[in-house]
Amino acid sequence: MRGWGGVIYPPIVMPAQAGICRGSARGGDEVQGTPSTDRNERPILPPVRDYRSCTIRSIVPKNSALREVAWNYAVAGRVHGNSIMKREDQSMSNDQNESDDGIVLTPEIYRAARRDFHKLVNHVVSRSVEIGGSKSEGGREYWWSILLAKIALSSMTLDKLVPQIGTGKSRQLWDLGSVATLVRVLAENYLMLVWLCVQSEDKAVWDYRITALTIAENRARYRLTAEIEGEAEPEAFVNAQRALAGQLSQMPIFQSLPAGQAKQILRGDKMPFIQDDVIGGLDIDKLQFRRFYRYLSAFVHTGPISFMRVEQQKRGQGEYSSYEGRAIWSAMAIAIIILEAVVSDFDDKWPAPTNVRRPPRLNPVEKR
Repeated sequence: MRGWGGVIYPPIVMPAQAGICRGSARGGDEVQGTPSTDRNERPILPPVRDYRSCTIRSIVPKNSALREVAWNYAVAGRVHGNSIMKREDQSMSNDQNESDDGIVLTPEIYRAARRDFHKLVNHVVSRSVEIGGSKSEGGREYWWSILLAKIALSSMTLDKLVPQIGTGKSRQLWDLGSVATLVRVLAENYLMLVWLCVQSEDKAVWDYRITALTIAENRARYRLTAEIEGEAEPEAFVNAQRALAGQLSQMPIFQSLPAGQAKQILRGDKMPFIQDDVIGGLDIDKLQFRRFYRYLSAFVHTGPISFMRVEQQKRGQGEYSSYEGRAIWSAMAIAIIILEAVVSDFDDKWPAPTNVRRPPRLNPVEKR
């Protein structure tokens, strides 16, 4: 591929593992393979079924420098964990910023939200570190650890992006688009966590949801790696989906669904749940959440809201503006609500231990 200025770029190649599941029926072994030109040879398998031997995942990288970063968050999380839900009384300063919609933001209010968000990130990372390396008792624990690690990592990245002070004196980069994107990622991860892990204590519910999600994952992976427009679906894929559909058809929960919804789930074209099914655990009105989610989505998809009024709103150049200050503060507020819910749900499932085991340091050979 020849790019701008005559530079030669390598062809775009999807990762070999994009079409391969993370586990096998043996219970947690990685299914390895190499890309194949024959779509029928691609392994199209469901995720692990025997989760009792799976290793709980955590946000503890192997790289020594990144491991220290994760550990620093974890230690801070244990220090602040007991007071994480408390709010400090804030006084309104003379340096106020009031918008047309009545939102009043002061440097003190922004700083308090920034501090609360950082403490919550610490706590989420600490909980992920604490459970890492243990063996799961079942599928809920295994996938809970996967999603918690995703939430912890996105939160740490967001913690690096959100400016520390919300005034014109800030010398940090103000990037509303990136902050909005990551906050929406947090929201989606939490909604999936609730639907798949928090609400599935009943075995019948768990069996239905993991099977329906597997059908959707198989469909998405097939589209990513094997689908060719105009050609029939490969036999291995059809057989895998048909077997899962047969399992679903025997489940009372699936049998109770409207015909149209059941057909969509069997096809795997859409996620098997909607936002309203799971946002009840958040301390926020459904309509308010939906509206702000749409606002965040405009930045993810480069909708017109994300760029068509940057001149009037005096934003989009990486510097502080009153609009970006209020928008990022609001995004932090949503992130705080989400992380508080994550902490609450997780602490109900895994009570916090009395101490944190420090991740082992790499030896000198590994450091090199």
